[in-house]
Amino acid sequence: MGAGAAGAANRFAVASGNWTATSTWSGSSCGGAPGASDPGNNDNVTICSGRTVTVNTTTANLRSVVIETGAVLQGDGAGGTLRVGRGGGIDLLNEGAINFGGAGSASIFLSRDSEWGGGGTWNLSDINLGNRVLSFTPGSVMTLNLSGAVPIATAPGSGGANNPAAPAQITWNFNGSVPQVLPSRTEIRFGAIRVNNASAAGVTLGTALTAAGGNLNGSILIETGVLTDGGFAIAGPAASVFRITPAATFRVTGASNQVSGFGTVDYGTTGVCGTVDYAGADQAVAPTPPAYGNLTLSGSGVKTLPSALTTVACDYTMAGTATATAAGSLLVGRNFTLDPGTTFGAAAFVHSVGGNFTNSGSFAAGASTFEFNGAAAQNISGAATTFTDFRVTNSSAPVTALTPFTVAGMLNIAAAGANFSDGGNIITVQGGVSVTGTHTGAGRLLLRNGLSAHPLSGSGSVTNLELDDGTGASLGSDFNVAGTLTLTNGLIATAASTLVTTAVCSAPSVVQGAGYVDGRLQKRIPAGASSCWFEVGSNGDYAPLLAAYSAGTTAGSLLCYTSTPDHPDIGTARLDPAKSVNRYWTLTAPLSGVAPAGSYSATFNFPLTTLDPGANTAVFEVRRYAPPSPGSGVWSSEAPGTRTGTSTQAIGLSSQGDFAVGEPGSTVFSREKEFIFTRERY
Repeated sequence: MGAGAAGAANRFAVASGNWTATSTWSGSSCGGAPGASDPGNNDNVTICSGRTVTVNTTTANLRSVVIETGAVLQGDGAGGTLRVGRGGGIDLLNEGAINFGGAGSASIFLSRDSEWGGGGTWNLSDINLGNRVLSFTPGSVMTLNLSGAVPIATAPGSGGANNPAAPAQITWNFNGSVPQVLPSRTEIRFGAIRVNNASAAGVTLGTALTAAGGNLNGSILIETGVLTDGGFAIAGPAASVFRITPAATFRVTGASNQVSGFGTVDYGTTGVCGTVDYAGADQAVAPTPPAYGNLTLSGSGVKTLPSALTTVACDYTMAGTATATAAGSLLVGRNFTLDPGTTFGAAAFVHSVGGNFTNSGSFAAGASTFEFNGAAAQNISGAATTFTDFRVTNSSAPVTALTPFTVAGMLNIAAAGANFSDGGNIITVQGGVSVTGTHTGAGRLLLRNGLSAHPLSGSGSVTNLELDDGTGASLGSDFNVAGTLTLTNGLIATAASTLVTTAVCSAPSVVQGAGYVDGRLQKRIPAGASSCWFEVGSNGDYAPLLAAYSAGTTAGSLLCYTSTPDHPDIGTARLDPAKSVNRYWTLTAPLSGVAPAGSYSATFNFPLTTLDPGANTAVFEVRRYAPPSPGSGVWSSEAPGTRTGTSTQAIGLSSQGDFAVGEPGSTVFSREKEFIFTRERY
C-alpha cells in the first residue's frame, strides 16, 4: 500500500491499546517507538503483528488500513466506527482479525470507494456503504461475518453498491443474535450467502436476489436460524447451491416459494431436517422433488398443495390458522401434526406417515387411506379423529393409539410383523378389520354404526373385539381373537370360515349379550375342570352349547357349530325324526392343535320354534355321530343328563362328533322288521 499520497502520514500500532492512545502508535515502523498521535485524515494505518487495537472512537477518514498476520482490530461495543476508503486500489487489507461483532461491536463506514482483500478473519457488525462502491481484490476468498441488525446500510441517494462483479468466493455470513434485515437496494451484490442467525426472526431479505439481476453470484446456505424471503424471488446461478442445514428454516411469506435456478436445491432431508415454512396468507406449496425436510404450513389462509406426490423426509406440520386440502398423496417420513386452529382435508389419496400422528385441529378424512409405515414406535394422539381407511405396515415397532379414534372404512394391520396397540382405548370401526399382523392392548376394537355387515379377515389376531351393531359382521377367512370377544348386539356370520378364540374359555374368551356366532366358533378348553359355553346359532336362531369338563382333563381346543334342519343321517340315529329338534350340533377337533382329553358333559340348548309339534322334551335323548358329517359316521347313544323344555344334556362323553336330539325311536331297519312280524302274525 506504499507510503501513501502527499500529506498522508503513516501510523503503526506498536502496542496493544485504544485507538486514541498515543502509546499505541509509532510514526515510523512496527519496530518504532510509541508516542505518535492517533491516525488522522488520509493516513495509512498498520496494525502490527501480535498487537490488538480497540476502536473506541469514530476514526478520521483513513486512506488505508493493514492488519498484519497475528494482529487484531476490535471494537469497544460503545459505537466506535472505522472510516476507510481512498477511491482506488486496496485500502483495507486484513491478514489478521477484525473483531467488530458481538460485545466488541463497531461499524465500518466507507468515506470513499473502497477495495478489500486479505485472508484474515472478518467479524463485523455492519457496513455503511455511504453511497460508495465496495469491491474486493481479484482472487480473494473471504467470509464476512455480519452480526448487526442492519448489516449493510446505505446513505440516502443512489450509487451505494458493492462490486458489480462480486465473486462467489466472497461469502456473506449473517450471524447476529438479533433480527437482521438485508438491504432493499438491488445494486447491493452478493457472492455466496450464509445464514447463522440466533434470533427467532432470523434474517429477512429486503429485495429479490437473482443471478440474472446480478445481485446473487453464489450459493445460499441456511445453516442455523431462519431466512425469510420477504415475499421476494431467489434465483441462483446454475452452478450454485440452495441448502437448508438440519434444524435451520427457510420461511416463505409470499404467494409461493420462488427459489429457482440453483444447480442443487437441498431442503435438509437428514438428521432433524431443515424446514420450509409457508408462513404467509394464501400460498401455493412448491412440488417435490426436491423433497422437503420438514414442511410447515403456518400463517393463515389456504395453502394449495401440489397435485402430485409430495415427499416430506421428516415432519409435516400445520400451525396458525392454515387450511390445506390434499391434491395428491403425502409421503411423510416422521410426524404428521395439526395444531389447534388448522384444517386439513385428506381427500381421496393414500398418505404415509413414518412417525406420530397428532390431530389438535380439524381433520377431514375424505376417501383417504392413512398408512403408518415407520421403522420405530408410532403414536396416534390429539382430538377425536375419524379416519377412512387406517393401515399399519410398520413391522419394527408398535403403532399405539394414545386416544380413542374412529375408522369409517377398513382398519388394516397389513404386515405380518405389524402391531397396532389400542393403548387401552376404544377404537370404533364402522367398516371392517383385516389383520395380517397383531392388534394388542387393554382396550378393544368396537364394531359399530356399519352400513352393512362388518367384514373380518386375515391370518393375524386381534386382542379384544366387540360387536355392537345390528348389521352384524361376516368372516372372509378364519379370524383369531386372542383376548375377549364381546357379542353385545348382532351376529358374526362365519360361512365356511371359523372364528377362533385363543384365550381359555374361562377367561372369559367370549362375553355374550344379544349377539352370537352364526357359524363356526373355536374355543380353548383349559386343563382340569371347566365349563365352556359355545355361543353359536344358525338360521336366525340362537342355539348355544355348554361343555363341562371334569377334573383331570388335559387342555386343548374345540370347534363348535350348529346346523339346520335335522341331521342328514337322522333316519339311522334311533331317534324319531318327527319328534326331534330340527337342528344338530357339531363338536370337532380344532383347526390346529389338539382337542381336550377327558370326560365331559354337553348341554344342547334350542329355541321352542325348532321343535317338531308334539315332541316331548322330557324324554329327549342324545345321539352322537362320528366322524362328523359329511363323513361316513356311526351313531352311538349317549347317557342322558338334565332335561328342560329348551335343553337336553348328555353326560359321560369322551369324544366329539355330530349330536342330534329328539325322542327315542326305531331305526328304519327296526321298523321294517316290526312291520313284517305284524303281517305274519295276522
